[in-house]
Amino acid sequence: MTTTEGRVRPGVEHAQAAPDGGPGADPGGRSAEQLRDEIAQLHEAVISRTVLGQATGIVAARRQVSTGTAWQILCRASTDTNTKVRRVAEVVVSSHDGDRPAEDEAIAGRIASILGFDLDRHLP
Repeated sequence: MTTTEGRVRPGVEHAQAAPDGGPGADPGGRSAEQLRDEIAQLHEAVISRTVLGQATGIVAARRQVSTGTAWQILCRASTDTNTKVRRVAEVVVSSHDGDRPAEDEAIAGRIASILGFDLDRHLP
């Protein structure tokens, strides 16, 4: 079921796409598998955005810079380590949270030297 604005209401059962174009059919003509793939991609995008925002906030607080400058610092760390910015952000956040996997130790050291602070030390 959708709201009057066309958004899906959470917790409400939705009809499967009908092959004949009936109720629940995708007006774009996409298959159920294509729609599931799109949903998975959107879910990943939301997670990425959250992690990127958290890492930007951590860098901004630790370096006492604006969020714009913090983003630039994360991008530089990404470029200098030849690592995707999302991956840099994941390492920053997991280090901050104290649950960085052991396999990330090497990359964490390289990222920390670029960011200019110890990833394992928290603000007082």
